[in-house]
Amino acid sequence: MCTNDERDQLGEILKRGASHAAHALAQLIGKNVMIGVPIVHMDTIEHVAAQMGDPGTIMTAILMNVHGKARGVFFLMFPKSSAEKITGLMTGNREKEINVFDPFNRSALQEVGNILAGSSLAALSVFSGLSFLQSVPEVVTDTRGAILNSILLELGEHARSILLLNVKVVIEEEASGDLFFFFDKEAMTNMLSAVEQKSTS
Repeated sequence: MCTNDERDQLGEILKRGASHAAHALAQLIGKNVMIGVPIVHMDTIEHVAAQMGDPGTIMTAILMNVHGKARGVFFLMFPKSSAEKITGLMTGNREKEINVFDPFNRSALQEVGNILAGSSLAALSVFSGLSFLQSVPEVVTDTRGAILNSILLELGEHARSILLLNVKVVIEEEASGDLFFFFDKEAMTNMLSAVEQKSTS
């Protein structure tokens, strides 16, 4: 699908976006946010989905479509308990149980998505020279398998080969989850071409 050098380049591009997203989240909630070592997958849709954990686990995801020269999906996925803690940090709600289906709480999570996507895509734009547009965030609580199926359908059946960047996000000792970028094969090509043109100009 691509060389090791190209894989490293794509990983570096998306790592910058993930780092900016983590910094934005830390400022938003007033907590230290650590990110793990980014993992870059380039594989078929079926293989990538199979590597992402138990499909039956209930998760909460904040999803945004990415439009422009690099079409894809940016999303954060948390266990439901972590999503509740993040919501509490955003809203100041210290109750033991927080309903992530409540419109006010869902709005808070959408704001998290807006700020993180905006921050990460801005970083990607500066580094690659490409323009990115993000959709309105959607908050979904469902099984991991159902969420992934909806995302992969969004990318389209033609996107048989995809690029996935996965970064573990840990908010002190309160919550943890994963930040993901999904891009199709055309997006990979466009990003690599843009970086190459920028480096030679």
